[in-house]
Amino acid sequence: MSGQENLVVVHAGRFGGATTLLRSWLDTRSPDGHVVAHLIGPDPAAGEAHYWSCVHEALVAAASARPALPSLSGRGGAADSPGDPDAAFGLVLDALRHGTRPLTLLLDDLHLLSDPVGRTGDLLAAAPAGGLRILGTTRAAAPWAARGAGVPGQKVITAPEVVFEPTEVAGLLDATRSAIDRRSTEIIHQLTEGLPGLVAAVCASVPGSALAAPTHLDEHVEAVIHHEVRRALDTAFGPGPARRSLALSAAASPLTAASAAPLVDDPGAFLSLLDASGFAHPTGSPRDPEWRFPRPVRSSLLRTCREEAPTELHDYRLELVRHLLDSDSPAHALTVAGDLEDWPLVVRIARENLHVLYTRHYAVTMTDEVLARVPAHLLADEPDLERLRRVHHTFSGPPDVTSRDGLPAPLPPDGQATTGDEDGQTREWTTTIIRALELRIEGDYAGAVRLCDDLVSRPTPEAETIPEANRDPLGFAYTHIGISYIMTGRFTDAIAALRRAPRVTTESLVHRDVAGKLALVHTVLGDLHDARENLTEERRHPALPAATEILVRPAGDAAAALLALERFDLDTASGVLGDLGPPGDHEEFWGFVLYAWGQFHLAAGTPGQGLRFLDAHQPRFAPLHTDGAVVVPLLQAVRADLHLACHQPDEAAAALSGSVHPLTSAARARLLLLTDDPRSALDLACEALRDPASTTRVSLELELVAAAASLATGDVPRARHHASAAVLTHRVSGLDAPFRTLPAAVGDRLGSLAPDLPTPPRATGPGFGTLTFHADWQFMTSEEPLPRPVEARLTKREREVLLELATDASVKQIAARGYVSPNTIKSQIRAVYRKLGVSTREAAVAKARSLDLF
Repeated sequence: MSGQENLVVVHAGRFGGATTLLRSWLDTRSPDGHVVAHLIGPDPAAGEAHYWSCVHEALVAAASARPALPSLSGRGGAADSPGDPDAAFGLVLDALRHGTRPLTLLLDDLHLLSDPVGRTGDLLAAAPAGGLRILGTTRAAAPWAARGAGVPGQKVITAPEVVFEPTEVAGLLDATRSAIDRRSTEIIHQLTEGLPGLVAAVCASVPGSALAAPTHLDEHVEAVIHHEVRRALDTAFGPGPARRSLALSAAASPLTAASAAPLVDDPGAFLSLLDASGFAHPTGSPRDPEWRFPRPVRSSLLRTCREEAPTELHDYRLELVRHLLDSDSPAHALTVAGDLEDWPLVVRIARENLHVLYTRHYAVTMTDEVLARVPAHLLADEPDLERLRRVHHTFSGPPDVTSRDGLPAPLPPDGQATTGDEDGQTREWTTTIIRALELRIEGDYAGAVRLCDDLVSRPTPEAETIPEANRDPLGFAYTHIGISYIMTGRFTDAIAALRRAPRVTTESLVHRDVAGKLALVHTVLGDLHDARENLTEERRHPALPAATEILVRPAGDAAAALLALERFDLDTASGVLGDLGPPGDHEEFWGFVLYAWGQFHLAAGTPGQGLRFLDAHQPRFAPLHTDGAVVVPLLQAVRADLHLACHQPDEAAAALSGSVHPLTSAARARLLLLTDDPRSALDLACEALRDPASTTRVSLELELVAAAASLATGDVPRARHHASAAVLTHRVSGLDAPFRTLPAAVGDRLGSLAPDLPTPPRATGPGFGTLTFHADWQFMTSEEPLPRPVEARLTKREREVLLELATDASVKQIAARGYVSPNTIKSQIRAVYRKLGVSTREAAVAKARSLDLF
């Protein structure tokens, strides 16, 4: 809000705390030299004329308190035009035109105006000679989405940006309460989703004893949320029919004009009322708008319906099921039928839409887990649905719980329903893919791959000859075939299957999902150009609903973190991994996420933390840590390197015990080299380099081990040969990280043999680069590294962010350009400030210019 835009509008819902944001800005950020006039908390029932009269009075008060505007006595006061909005607004314009100093005008609740965009445009046109800046809030997004682009210098801060982070919740609690358990912050943030209005109400109302010992804190928080939502509902609508219609509309997610039709006679007017009320926020395009309620608000509204209108809620949900089925949205229809607990209806919907529910609508169907709640006896004659019920039970339960009491034995792959109609092949593929998914989730990757091999071996028509209705299911089938191949390390087959999926379907979810998976595969292989191209493609697609993001996002995020580590951009990597967090219980790519965390701790010089992280999370996935799973050698390799970095060669040897996998060959050779057996290290490295299964990344690491081992055995020409081969691989692939696996002294010696050998930056923390050679090696050194100048301490990404800061770009804009989250950018900005020794954007830019950094 303290940027350069002349109009900043904060669009937040009823519980978004936008008014509090204005008050906070007024108290802490008033700019020097500016007159500040404000209208905060206007009476919503007083009318627009009263609104502008209050603004006029605020201008008069500001002028008398600080003579930036002429005296307005004699020009007509607020009482001269109590019922005429245009006349009251004219007084405000007249006051502005006669101003001389810069003015900042704070206008709360712009949604109370009949034409907020037009009125703010007129205010800017009548700006005083010193300039005018307007900071406003609104609950209604529609006017700004439809017409806001016509206002120059406008910035709209949307609802997702006006939420508290967990650290802000903790700060609010610390400021108001004395004894607080750390878990209280997490519980409050999770249940309120960070909505400032709800967070503030919870912090003010929950007993201190519950915050100090949060055993039953969730009950207190949910009670406060329900009280606040009920109170807001009563305040906004009273006891009339609009109140009940709004509460019932929460059953539809998302809510559209079509899904609102069974509730009200005029859906358009109702949605306009909903938009102005601030209970829901709009999504979708301006042509096809949708509204979604924040989860805690929706839960409270549905609770109100169950208490006050259970019959109407039941009937409306039945209408929604009909509407959603007619609108080709069977996944959402299945969800609503599950909310009804009408299990025969759930079974019918699932049976009739099986081939799209678990292909085109896979993300929605899997996250809603409706079939997991269906009574088992209703599926006795439904083998495909019973198989899916097993998948849901496995998917929804913790992976380290091996007991499946109450679940039937796995169903054999035979008995697949093959129909004689034109969709028979598609339905058979769908059934087979569901079976493969079941095996994959249970850890039987070999069994899943056998089914996929059978499908891939069959002749398939060209994409343009496939009927339109069958394209999406086949696209999702190829996606899941590719995932099965990834899990077993058959990366070439995975790439082929994943590349076929987008050619079959135009479904955006498939394109994004495939791009993220391909980015990860290419990153692990060491093909960085293809990895970056696919990551760019993944980030080009819009964000998905949160539940779908959980399924789709981790592979791309793991790739993004590993690519950042290639640049030694620890801030970006930590931001990506921090947003991703530890792998969830249901995360198929859990092993790749743990691998990325391990590589991060290696690069950051915190190998002990890396080992503790793996020890904390890897056991949860023990049933999936099976032979044939590619994550086994990946995690063995990174765990061994972490032990080596901690000077624990025996533990490193134990981590690699029995492994002959190509993905561990570099780690095994490094272990031999760093335990003073260079001859064996050289033999192993040369043998592994002849293995066609070695990836580009592993091959580069092996060349470096061979070069160092050759030096240790006194074979300088051979060392030069392997070092030159490493340089060539680097030029082709762009890989940098492997060069940080050598101690600096060894890297310097090899660099004298191959002058183009990269010398990437190194962390200075304890443990990094402690892949340390035996103490009597002639090229070891005990010299401390010299302090680096600022321009060397800043990473490439930090310098890019610093340049963005100089352009006055917002955090959101910088994040969008870099394909990362705003939290990542905030972390990078903090790192820039720390390294430059400053605390503000302006000081950072000034310091950078004084150091000729740009």
